[in-house]
Amino acid sequence: MEQTSIKKIGQDVELIKKLVLDIKEQMEDCFLTVDEETNLDTGLLERKKGIAFSLEDIEKSRNA
Repeated sequence: MEQTSIKKIGQDVELIKKLVLDIKEQMEDCFLTVDEETNLDTGLLERKKGIAFSLEDIEKSRNA
């Protein structure tokens, strides 16, 4: 019976490791890198200055 318990614990540990890796992979997609954040800030500033346009702005001008 002790062997079964150790085997079950090992299986549970492997399952937990897999779940943690899955969560870690999903979390990586939730955060911007420094370069992505810089590019986003630049794009927003350019849009505010009228240098760049959003896709929505382009679609509105096409349909007008």
